[in-house]
Amino acid sequence: MHLENPLDRNIYFYSDVEQETIGELTQSIIEIETHDKRLARVSEAYGFKYEPQPIELYINSYGGDVYACLGLISIMKACTTPIHTYVTGCAMSAGFVIAINGHKRFCYSNSTYMLHQLSSVSWGKIQERVERLSEDKRLQKLLDSNILEHSTLTKSKLKEVYTTKVDKYYSATAAVDMGLVDVIL
Repeated sequence: MHLENPLDRNIYFYSDVEQETIGELTQSIIEIETHDKRLARVSEAYGFKYEPQPIELYINSYGGDVYACLGLISIMKACTTPIHTYVTGCAMSAGFVIAINGHKRFCYSNSTYMLHQLSSVSWGKIQERVERLSEDKRLQKLLDSNILEHSTLTKSKLKEVYTTKVDKYYSATAAVDMGLVDVIL
């Protein structure tokens, strides 16, 4: 009996969070998971169980588009193949959110994390700007909920970060202390 080999598990995300880059990343994750599901079905037909190795997602990103970020973390949460995130340089803004959503989270000793409140630009008529603000508040709630779920941060600490109106940078050690990282490599 000969089974196909599993697909390569390493994905490198060294770019800004944009529709195109997240589309490519999402496609890679889905291809691996689809292949793993096929291997699991074939293995079961032959009487044994296929246990997929984790997808290793290496991240070095300054962040970017919140909609693309939220779309990706939905895919990550739904993925039955475990996804381990590895921050090799920085995980900032939307990159921060992606990094903390790994099923297991790693970083290197010189890694840097950065968190800030949602930022956006609004122009147009007053009503258009009011509606944009409403949407920004909705997105911020989604991000806050996700950050609180994947860290030891409290609502009051998160509010404190946001009220200072500056980007907050964290070392690898601080990231572990905040529950953002499981292991420093």
